[in-house]
Amino acid sequence: MRLLSSFFILLMVKVSVAAELPRLSTSGEVPITLYVLDCGHLEARKPSLFNPLLQDDEPLQMVSPCFLVRHPEATLLWDTGLDDALAELPEGIEVMDGAFRFWVEKPLAAQLQELNIPPESVDYLVFSHLHRDHTGNSSMFSQAQWLMQGREKAMAYSDQASAYGYHPDHYHQRPADKVTPVEGHVDVFGDGSVVILSTPGHTQGHQSLYIDLAETGPVVLSGDLYHFALNREHYGIPVWNDKATTIQSFAFIDEVLAQTNAQLWIQHDSEEFAQHIKAPESYR
Repeated sequence: MRLLSSFFILLMVKVSVAAELPRLSTSGEVPITLYVLDCGHLEARKPSLFNPLLQDDEPLQMVSPCFLVRHPEATLLWDTGLDDALAELPEGIEVMDGAFRFWVEKPLAAQLQELNIPPESVDYLVFSHLHRDHTGNSSMFSQAQWLMQGREKAMAYSDQASAYGYHPDHYHQRPADKVTPVEGHVDVFGDGSVVILSTPGHTQGHQSLYIDLAETGPVVLSGDLYHFALNREHYGIPVWNDKATTIQSFAFIDEVLAQTNAQLWIQHDSEEFAQHIKAPESYR
């Protein structure tokens, strides 16, 4: 019943979202390179937390990728994955009383070195949100300008951060006054080719990323708007999400995809991730 009601609410919300679309390039005129990086793995032992249709007797295998965007003006890193230090622990770690297991096979630092991209050369660090599987290596990028929604910043730097799933030890080396707050959709380079899309619901300041690639075509990186393909198919809403804002974000991204013919890359989906070209190869 919950999934069915979500579907009908989504249909009603879609009527009003078209006017909210930011300017999004679809020309592919800007020569952008996109690298897909393996930034960790997750085993979710209580799948019903993500979708009530799923049973808890078969753990979900998920991934936590990062994405490096090279624009003619600057380099942007989207999410920083699980902490590279986990690569030293073959069994990984268990979190949330065993609800999840996290592990890392390929350190992010090593993948950047293979690309000859020193961490200090990254100009922008943009998080989909600040849960620990997206912020593990943020301290490596001390020279970058950090961009996050003002509501995400407020919660992540509050006394309630840990209670809401944030891991302040990952990012508190960057004082709050050194983080650049943004509001709503943000055209990072002013040409419509790389646009931060405000998609709250999973967290108050959750965001997704639109990238216009000349050969591949436009791509939307989901963050945690969806965790796997089944949740998109059934409009499944994880128990942690705010339902109303999640549904609005579903409708907004559906409109973005319809208007731009973009692909939606669901970041945590392990089957989809296996099909992507990984760094040092790239999408253009």
